[in-house]
Formats: sequence, structure tokens, C-alpha cells
Amino acid sequence: MIHLNIIPHLLYFKNPLQTAKKIYTQQTTYFIQCYDDKFPQQVGWGEASPIPQSSLDEVKYFEQYIKKCEKVLKYTAMPQNHYSIFLFIQKHIPLTLPALQFGLEIALLDFINGGKRIWCYNDFTLGKKNIQQNTLISIDTYNNMLNNAIQKIQQGYMCIKIKIKKKSIGLVLNLLDFLKNNYPNITIRLDANGDFDPKEILQVLYQLTPYNIQAIEQPIAPQYHKELQILCRNSPIPIALDESLINANKKILQIIRPQYIVLKPVYLGGLYATKLWISTAEKYGISWWVTAGLESNLGLNAILQFVGYYSNDIVHGLDTYHWYNHNIDIDRMNSNIIVNK
Repeated sequence: MIHLNIIPHLLYFKNPLQTAKKIYTQQTTYFIQCYDDKFPQQVGWGEASPIPQSSLDEVKYFEQYIKKCEKVLKYTAMPQNHYSIFLFIQKHIPLTLPALQFGLEIALLDFINGGKRIWCYNDFTLGKKNIQQNTLISIDTYNNMLNNAIQKIQQGYMCIKIKIKKKSIGLVLNLLDFLKNNYPNITIRLDANGDFDPKEILQVLYQLTPYNIQAIEQPIAPQYHKELQILCRNSPIPIALDESLINANKKILQIIRPQYIVLKPVYLGGLYATKLWISTAEKYGISWWVTAGLESNLGLNAILQFVGYYSNDIVHGLDTYHWYNHNIDIDRMNSNIIVNK
């Protein structure tokens, strides 16, 4: 008989992560365990890690829906491929719980692949394919942001994403000026998390034009649908949609026509759902990259395996494995959660 368990786990950031919405010092994530009484050593692991103040998920419903799925699996056959897992989850977990959909999806994928931390179609682990990654500079004092950026460049990062908010625009402009003068070959992305006023954003974007910004993610909030459509047509800097994709119909791409979309499986309902967004974006000539949320190494490695099957040369936002103290050691997970010491 198939069993599904959900296990809350608290992760602690090595350094506070500050965005336009929140300062993160810790993150509660939820590991999902899938196993069969007949083969107790074959354990599939997944992770649901909703982002506070951004994700739709209400975690109070996680246990209810996991137990519902466990009950269904007592009377039906275990899905045997990625598409059938996607259909099973779409049927039994509501779209308003996308982080839970993602977590259960990768737990079932891992289980049907033998409980070997294989979440895609064949063996792929971190390091087997060189996936280009940006690094993230969170909102801080100017000196801390500057030192962090220099350190990351010295470590070999050629693409830097900088968090930006309305109150820190002057600080970011100073940082961009330094980077332009000292590291002109670095690719810059900005992430506003929807913090700017629609009436002011064009003025801000024109201030940013001298710095060769690849894209700015979600400059205004998702509810400004019409304003985003106009902005994507008139902005001097390419626009990337991120939070706008949460619980959205894919027709949004045809209507708003952003230059880029940022794909977070935790927002979209998992890997297969992300694959469908990629297909739609490519249909309309919209570029894309995949970004992790606040997952531990478990969820991150599942995303890395997924991204490894695409040959696009774009840089992805998957440089999160060093964020936490005592991150999960996925190679040692079986019946218990074991962390790196």
C-alpha cells in the first residue's frame, strides 16, 4: 500500500535575504515522502516550499490534500510517467496549492524512478551538465551590496541579478554605475517584485537605460494587467513577468507579450506545468529562464534536472544551494531526513 507523509522542516538563511516585500531569515519547507509497504526502502522525496507573501498556497490544507491523494492511491494504480503524474495531481490537488502540486509531483517521480533522487527521465545529478546561473544580490547597504557583487564576479559569475525597490533606487543606480565602469562585460538583471508605481515606472526605467540591463523582473504588481501590457510595448528595458504568472491563464503571454518570462515551478504547479509554459512562450517568441524559489537542495536538484534537458543557452536563476545553514544532503535521505553538518 502506498503511503504519503508530509514533514515540516525549518531552514535558516546564512545571511538575511531582503526583497522588496520581505526580509527572510528562515523558511519553513514541507518534505513529502512516498513509499510502499512492500518496498519500504524505496522512498520518493518531494518538497513544497511556498514563498511567504507571494505564493498562493495556504499550508493549513497541505496535510488534508496529501492524505486525500494517499487514499486515492490505495484504490488506483500509481501513475507511471510524468504526464500521468501531472494529470493525477491536477485532478486531486487544487490550482491554489501550486507549491504542494510541485512537491507531490517530484515525490512521485522520485518513487517511480526507484527512490534514487531521479526526478526526470533518466539519471541526471548536479554537476553532470553545466547550467549557466545568475547570482543574486539582495537589498542591503551599499557597501554590502557592492562587496557581495565584487565577490561573486571574482568567483566567476557573469550574470548578476540585483533586487530593487522604490526606496533603494538611488543605491542601485550607484551600484550599477560602479559595475558599468569596472565590469562592463557583466550581464545585469533587476528584480523589482512588483514594487514600483505604474505611474512612475517609465521614469525609473529611463534612469536605468545607460546600464545595459538585460531585463527587469516584475517592475509593477501583477494586478496592473493593462499597465503591464502597455509597459511591455514602450519600456526602454526588456520586461520579464514573474509573479504575473501565478494562477494565470497562458493567454496572458499573447496579450501582454513580455520579452521574457521567469518560470518558478513553485508558482506554476510543478515541472510539467513549467514545461507547458515553456512551450507557450516559445510559440510566441518569448524568451524564458527558470528560477528556484526558497527550496532546499532537494527541490533545487529536481529543478536542475529538469532544466538540464533544455539546450537553450540562457542563464537560469538556480544559484541557491549555498543560502542555508545545514542544507539537506539528498544523497543520504531515505526514511529519515539527514542534514549536512
